This record gives sequence, C-alpha cells and structure tokens, in this order.
Amino acid sequence: MAPEVLSGGPYSHAADWWSLGVLLFALASGEFPVAPAGDHVAMLERVKQSSYESPPAFSPALARLMAELLCHNPLHRLRYLHHFQGHPFFRGVAFDADLLQKDPVAVAVAPQPSEQPPPDPATFDDFDCDLEASHQLEEASVALQDTAAKLEQLTVANSRLSADHSSLMSSLASLEQERDARQLSLIHI
Repeated sequence: MAPEVLSGGPYSHAADWWSLGVLLFALASGEFPVAPAGDHVAMLERVKQSSYESPPAFSPALARLMAELLCHNPLHRLRYLHHFQGHPFFRGVAFDADLLQKDPVAVAVAPQPSEQPPPDPATFDDFDCDLEASHQLEEASVALQDTAAKLEQLTVANSRLSADHSSLMSSLASLEQERDARQLSLIHI
C-alpha cells in the first residue's frame, strides 16, 4: 500500500500508481520493493525507511520509472498519461487513444503445459483465510476492550473508596482523640 494509505491520511489515484510501481518492481525483479510486515504501523515504517534501490539488472529507464512510481510524496509521483507517454522507458510505445479503447489482442502463442507438477495444496495450509476465526478474534478483541474499560472503572471506584476510607479513618482517629481528651478532663474534675 502507498504510504498515504498506510498512514490513514487522505489519498487519491496517485496511490494506484504506487501499486503499479510495486507490481512492476515485483515482476521485473522477482521481489517486492519493501519486505512485508505484520501490521500497518510496521509496514508504514518500512515504507518510510526504504530507499527502493533498483537491482543492477534494471535498465536506467526502468530504474527511473520505479523511482518515479515509488516516490514517497504522491504529488511528485508519476501519475498522468502524458508523463508516461514521454517517459524514456516507454520510448517507441504507441499510446494511440483508439487502440487503448479496443479489446485486448488474443494471445498469439498458446501457453505451454508446465513440466512441473502443480504445487501441493498443503503448501497453503498456513494461509490465513479462516473468516470465522477472524470474526471470533474480532469479537474477542471487542470483549477484551470492554473488560479493560470496566477494569478502569473499577480502578477509579477503588481509588475513590480508598480515599473515602482514609478520610473516615482520619475522622475516627480525631473522634477517638477528642473522646480520650474528654475522659481525661472528667477524671481530673
């Protein structure tokens, strides 16, 4: 996700161009420009700290394209058709508006069957797509937040009771001192 999306701030179509940059980088290098992280906050930090070094195998034009698509500032990110048309990476590519509106060209070469067997489905056993467990986790999280709020209320009530108890004990001690002083004055009379 683009940094502006990860940070929860406003974003525009420039975030989609960021996604295109991530996709192109992955297709060209076989790796993502930023290693994945466990949550949005950690991912945002990784995105902010990354400099997106282009692999040496990238041509200068492709490296420039990646740098312009993966720019942290969405206002400086490559994002308009006329910028793509003039970009060195697309030199020689026809951006004919009529051609762009037509249906995609049929594949001229049929895909060759893979000589490798398909991956074992067990490979994906740890893939987290259990929606019921996710829903239960969300409910447990809400219940935990409710319990934490109730605990906070009890803590506040307990400190009030403790303060009231201290005040009562102080008053009781004063009353006992006053009683003892009266008993002593009655003894002396």
